[in-house]
Amino acid sequence: MIDEFTDALVAISRHFGVLERDTVCCGDVTVPQCVALQRLYTASMGVSTLSDYLGKSTSATTRLVDGLESRGWIDRRPNPDDGRRVDLVLTDDGRQRAAELRASTEVMVGEMLEHIAEDRRDDVIEALHILETAISQCRGQCCGAFDTQ
Repeated sequence: MIDEFTDALVAISRHFGVLERDTVCCGDVTVPQCVALQRLYTASMGVSTLSDYLGKSTSATTRLVDGLESRGWIDRRPNPDDGRRVDLVLTDDGRQRAAELRASTEVMVGEMLEHIAEDRRDDVIEALHILETAISQCRGQCCGAFDTQ
């Protein structure tokens, strides 16, 4: 059972680029950039909050943000409540790119869903939630396998 689970998990991870940090997911955007843009589309946040969400170190996230900023997709702005903090805010171009990436993701996921029997879809979604929770709880304990720096 563990062999089958390992093979399935690694296969899924590779498809989404989780273990291949430089994989380009949509045109000229890497998987971590795509995830960061989509996360920032929902809310502005600081680098440390984004790094926690991405499961990356602060320095790796800062490099990622530097790249997004150089493309004109992110601005760094002083936090209005704490002058020592800086918030990451999508520019208009960044919001447009994040929306495009989200739409592409939804199309891809919709196509995947079509290959799952309708009466099993709720089971698959529940299993994914369980797996997400387990991965979050194991982060940092598995020889760095989930550390996507």
